[in-house]
Amino acid sequence: ARFTFDTATVDSLKASNKTVADHGTGVRLPANAVIIGGFVEVNVPFTSADSTATIAISVMAGNDIISAAAVSGAPWSTKGLKAITPKNNTPESTGIKVTAEKEIVCTVAVQALTAGKLTGFLDYVISATTP
Repeated sequence: ARFTFDTATVDSLKASNKTVADHGTGVRLPANAVIIGGFVEVNVPFTSADSTATIAISVMAGNDIISAAAVSGAPWSTKGLKAITPKNNTPESTGIKVTAEKEIVCTVAVQALTAGKLTGFLDYVISATTP
């Protein structure tokens, strides 16, 4: 699943992606998807007025893809490819099962963003339902 988070646009509810809030990306994963890996590419480094804003990415629970981190440091302060959880080489221990259809969410906290853009890629397979 490919998703973007761009401070120059709005989220799935038409709210500015710069604001302190949970921002739906508009990309939804189906029920019984098992996220087995992926990565995020920071296309434009993220900034905020005092460099204290944090960004997290989640699907099933807060911080499950990328834990909240300040824009002043890794992974948000530089362009390039960034690691996520889960890892493709350990899906049995880091995979995330989507129990009901869920939207990929980017959460901005502490302070509003002033700039930044990322493109994310989540690899998943469809599993059987759990009895």
